[in-house]
Amino acid sequence: GAGVFGNVVRATDAARSNTHVAVKIIRNNEVIVQQ
Repeated sequence: GAGVFGNVVRATDAARSNTHVAVKIIRNNEVIVQQ
């Protein structure tokens, strides 16, 4: 759910740039929509 993604975003953002985080979120959202 949103809470899980929120935690992942915060953890990833601390180690990587915001661009990589945004791309990862978009890909995850696309997978959810397809399912």
